[in-house]
Amino acid sequence: MSYLFDIDDRKQFHRLRRQVLLIENQLFKLEDELSTVNYKVQSLQIRALQGEIMTQAFILGNIPYLDLSPEKAFEIYQDHNKDYCILDISRNVFIETSEVTPLPESERIQFENLYENLDRLGGKQRTILVMSEDGTNSILACKMLCELGFLNVNNISGGHKYWPGHKKENQLTNIA
Repeated sequence: MSYLFDIDDRKQFHRLRRQVLLIENQLFKLEDELSTVNYKVQSLQIRALQGEIMTQAFILGNIPYLDLSPEKAFEIYQDHNKDYCILDISRNVFIETSEVTPLPESERIQFENLYENLDRLGGKQRTILVMSEDGTNSILACKMLCELGFLNVNNISGGHKYWPGHKKENQLTNIA
């Protein structure tokens, strides 16, 4: 007894196979979307537990990181009870040629070397404050860190250019 498929059976088999492949593809897309939602929920939970104020754009998912004013970032910087990492991705040329003194506690990693040095940031749930010369490159670093699964990434708007600590240093230097 042989089981031979006629042409109609084969056509139906291929049609069903294509439908199964389409359903599998849709399932993969849904799994990706669910993963993204889970990441966002985790990020919101961590920030809420730390008592952070979050912008509407951040909560609604328009941007995956928070933009902090230099003053708010400076408040966090001065709170020695908080566990955070300041990531300074300023180019060496900027640090060498400007009057800005790098923050001694910061992790100085240039943007192009960031991926190879992620282990220096202290984990994906740690608060990370990202700073650059003027805040432009720090936006790119924030996006990259979020894409890599870091949950508490913050851009310091304006970077070194508007960092309140530099203003105080300059005032003390001018007085002396």
